[in-house]
Amino acid sequence: ENGKHWNAYKEYQGSKLSKDIVDELDKSTDRILSSIEDPQRQGEWQSKGLVIGDVQSGKTTNFLGVVAKAIDTGYKIIIILSGLHNNLRVQTQARFEEGITGFNTKRDVEKVNCGVANIVTNPSLLRIDNLTSRNDTGDFRKVREPGSIFRHAYSVNKKNVSTLVNLIKFIKDFIDEGQKTLKNLPLLL
Repeated sequence: ENGKHWNAYKEYQGSKLSKDIVDELDKSTDRILSSIEDPQRQGEWQSKGLVIGDVQSGKTTNFLGVVAKAIDTGYKIIIILSGLHNNLRVQTQARFEEGITGFNTKRDVEKVNCGVANIVTNPSLLRIDNLTSRNDTGDFRKVREPGSIFRHAYSVNKKNVSTLVNLIKFIKDFIDEGQKTLKNLPLLL
């Protein structure tokens, strides 16, 4: 409840939605989060689930609330799978940035802060490394080097074979040789 991402997201949604809807969002995201694994748990673990909803039922608002709380509890890598077309991926990327990071990744914009960054005192505390951007070419196209990222990172991907193959290779590069799992980098897909 004291997490910086959740509190910023809750306040941001409170500027657009009624208190009752935000309270229900808080409760429903708590229920979902209580069903997934604790990212601080030692050893190998895996947790699977699926959240579904009707068109225009608040799925994105809900999953962004879950993401905000998941980051606050210790999930380090967030992967969002969007539609098959780039316009849907860019739309989801923009909603993620507005609700979670507060940082607009589109090139050639005058103002880089957006959404939650406009309502918090120190927007840099919400910043997360982005593996994708709002640009049309901002999808996960190239296999990237693992480098030194991962305080936290996120990726918004189309459900496209080549994009997903590159993303899987990127994640596998963090798995120690001879191991099957990603250690100390809890991932929420």
